[in-house]
Amino acid sequence: LHEMESIAESIRDQFQQFRDLKLVAAERRLDAHQEAYALAIKATCYLHGPEVTRRTGQIKLYEWWNTHCMFLSEEARKAIMDAYTAVDFYEALKSAQGEERDPTKRKSGAEQMADLAEKVRGVPARILKSLQLPELILKAPDANSTPSESRSD
Repeated sequence: LHEMESIAESIRDQFQQFRDLKLVAAERRLDAHQEAYALAIKATCYLHGPEVTRRTGQIKLYEWWNTHCMFLSEEARKAIMDAYTAVDFYEALKSAQGEERDPTKRKSGAEQMADLAEKVRGVPARILKSLQLPELILKAPDANSTPSESRSD
C-alpha cells in the first residue's frame, strides 16, 4: 500500500511538472507571436526608409528569427520569412529600378515593389490569425452579484 501511494505521488508530481511546462511553453509562444507581430509592423516601415534602414531592419528580423522561431506557429514562421524575403527583394528591385532607363521595365519593377509591399503589410494579420487564441468572454456584472460571481471561467 505504501509503495502504491509513493507511485501515485510520483505520477502526480510528474503530471504537475508537465502542466507547468505546458503553461510556460504557451506563455513563450504568445510572447513570440506578439514580438513577431511588432516586427512585422516595423517591416512595413523598413520598406519605405533608406537602404540602411531596410538592411538594419532585415538583420534585426533575422536575428530575432534565430532565437524565437521554435515558439511560432507554422503559419507565423512562414509569414515572418515572407516578410524577410520581401524586404530583400524590395531592396534589389529598388536598386535595379534606379538604374533602369526603359519606362516599361521601370513600371514593371514599381508594380513588383508594390506587390512586395502589400505582402509585407499582410504579415501582421497572418500572425494574428495563426495564433488562434480563444476569445475571452466576460459577462457584464449583475447589480446584485459580487465581483467573483460576474467572472466567466
